[in-house]
Amino acid sequence: MFPQCNFLRKTSTTGISLNRSRVILLAVTLAVIGISIPVSFALYFSNVRAAQAEQDRLSLFARQALLRASASLRDAVGTLRVLEREELVPCSAAHLQKMRLAVITTRSIDDIAYFKDGRVQCSSMGEVEAPISVGRTEYTAAKDLHFSLSPSPLGESDHRMIGMFYNAHKALINPVRFADILLDDDIQLVIALSDGTLLGGIGNPDAGMIGKIATWTYRQKDGDFLHARAEQGDLVAIAVEPRDRLIVRTQHEMLLLVPLSLLIAALIVGGVVWRLRRHLSPLGELKSAVKRREFLVHYQPIVSLKTGECVGAEALVRWQRADGSMTRPDLFIPLAEESGLITQITQQVMDLVIHDMHLMLKKYPRLHIAVNLSAQDIQCPHFLGSLKTKLEENCVSQRQIWLEATERGFMNVDAVRHTIETARKQGHSVAIDDFGTGYSSLAYLQGLRMDALKIDKSFIDTIGTGAATSTVIDHIIDIAQSLDMVTVAEGVETHEQAEYLRARDVKYGQGWLFAKAMPPRDFIGFYQANQLRTQG
Repeated sequence: MFPQCNFLRKTSTTGISLNRSRVILLAVTLAVIGISIPVSFALYFSNVRAAQAEQDRLSLFARQALLRASASLRDAVGTLRVLEREELVPCSAAHLQKMRLAVITTRSIDDIAYFKDGRVQCSSMGEVEAPISVGRTEYTAAKDLHFSLSPSPLGESDHRMIGMFYNAHKALINPVRFADILLDDDIQLVIALSDGTLLGGIGNPDAGMIGKIATWTYRQKDGDFLHARAEQGDLVAIAVEPRDRLIVRTQHEMLLLVPLSLLIAALIVGGVVWRLRRHLSPLGELKSAVKRREFLVHYQPIVSLKTGECVGAEALVRWQRADGSMTRPDLFIPLAEESGLITQITQQVMDLVIHDMHLMLKKYPRLHIAVNLSAQDIQCPHFLGSLKTKLEENCVSQRQIWLEATERGFMNVDAVRHTIETARKQGHSVAIDDFGTGYSSLAYLQGLRMDALKIDKSFIDTIGTGAATSTVIDHIIDIAQSLDMVTVAEGVETHEQAEYLRARDVKYGQGWLFAKAMPPRDFIGFYQANQLRTQG
């Protein structure tokens, strides 16, 4: 036995030695991978971040220049239109005084002239000794608004000016006004027309290259310059910088990211802690979103199945993060309900609905907006007081705000009954949402006295499929009608579904067949067009 024991002990020792070698080799391999991957990513993302940062910087300058150019044109046009409305004797002392005052008070205009029969008669500098040709029109922007891009100046100066004609007056604009913003030294900036015609610029830009960029014939990856462009109407703003700037920016990003990548490599062992923090981070982000009011509302139209008239919309919350990205409700609503943040989100949704739609609701008394309530909301009706106050302040009828509660909120029937009764006394219609998917029963419906029942999309999808559950929808409709409740079908996507529901006297429908959820401005346009079509 003892020799066998010694043999076993030796075998075990050898196995331990082999295991240690493998562990050491694996550890070294993982260490190399753990270092090389973060460093490689750091190098890659340094280049990506540098390119994005430079592109963002150029885009910012281009947008600023476009805003400046648009403002300059707007101011000049407004000044010329004011002069045209003045009933003054041409080239009289009063007329000259008005033109001088306009030049002084309008930053974008360098001079204003009055012309007749194609020749300048006088300007803000006074009467001209001999009439000067007003120049030819080379570009028309709007009715009675024309431009000469290379006119003869009124005075002795020979630098290029832009002429703007409106009826009998002409304004001269120095091209620098179109790009009059502060720039970094290595950036060139121009304002051009969509055909590549240069209006103004800073930094001695290459006119040929600018023309190619303006007309989309310049490929950035093949050139020595980075560029960004912004467009508004016929105006194009273009910011350009040497590609060498990208190298400097990449080196700067590497100084930040490479040490960070080494730190990440050293902390790989603490991955469990990192994963735990990552698991907890969504709640922190959601709390910050509530504090910063990062939520917005999209509106899905609700239409009459018989007439096609849009009668209202359901307000659907969206989370738009600070970087502009959108987070789906199914990713944050459960977390909001678990954490108790949902009541604050509901309050923000109601505030947004009033902000977005109060003018429409006042103009169209038959229009209503449906707001979803969570289980916490329906069991704690404190929001009703503030909602009433805000609606009254904005002269909106309370009957135009429908309140929708899902069946999950009906566990505490007594609390729910109190909320529903209070809401209905204030004038709100109350609907049960997603009926048939939660905990409610016919007894709940009989005892809670609600106004509308929304049929869940899962039942609508069974229409025409012959599925075993396809008959459930008929029972739901019968229940609602027996209780004198308005029925609203959710998720209607086909004409077959709409016809089926219409034949069974379902009053309203919503879904992609009619329209998707849309931002406030789009919904307002949709509703007004719908009213013209259905009421006209």
